[in-house]
Amino acid sequence: MSLRKIVNKLLQGSSYQIKKINPALNDPDKKQIKINIEYFLARAVLDNKDFFFVQIGANDGKRADDSYDFIIRHHLKGIVVEPLKDMFERLSENYASEPQIIKINKAIHQTAKSMPLYRIKNDANVPDWCHGIASFDKSHLMDGARKVPDIEKYIIEESVECISLDELFSQTGVKQVSFLQIDTEGYDYEIIKMIDFNKLKPEIIRYECSVFSKQDNQSCMDLLAQQGYRFFDEGNDIIALLNQA
Repeated sequence: MSLRKIVNKLLQGSSYQIKKINPALNDPDKKQIKINIEYFLARAVLDNKDFFFVQIGANDGKRADDSYDFIIRHHLKGIVVEPLKDMFERLSENYASEPQIIKINKAIHQTAKSMPLYRIKNDANVPDWCHGIASFDKSHLMDGARKVPDIEKYIIEESVECISLDELFSQTGVKQVSFLQIDTEGYDYEIIKMIDFNKLKPEIIRYECSVFSKQDNQSCMDLLAQQGYRFFDEGNDIIALLNQA
């Protein structure tokens, strides 16, 4: 069976499929191959029977998360981390059928045991995506939702428990990570800097790059490139893929 057929078998039930493209096509747009995160996850699952994921900033598990269906469909093992209590309750409900997934109701921070987290109050009459963002930095939150009129009046502060990345891995017994997904509204680079690459190197790291400064974006890519990663730009996110050669 060809690799394409194997990958398509893994993708059954999703909205994605790998197809051959006629090389004679002259339209440049039609020659482009747009690769979704499921492609990389499927490859990683095929190559590694001990596939394990860690998702930091999981929200409710479903909102704006295109890896949820794949995780559920293949009953993957992993950890989901979400600091907000109401979102964590929904997250736990959405993964209730997956007991192999560890749910952690904390934020990741290098040193603090608790931190103020800024969010949109859950009964605010705002677009749904606004409820998917929360940040240690209030100005970042306001900037991310700047198109919403009077957004500042909907912002509240909640104190959340924190744990370092090393503590998370130590307390849960994590020895290897196949897929690390980070969505922490401006704190992604700080978490990437916490990774002890001498202990483990995730095969795939996905993080939100659209919120980085130009300098931080370049610094983050430089750090990962030094560790042997290559990059796929999804627009708002970067997929960093460990070069196994």
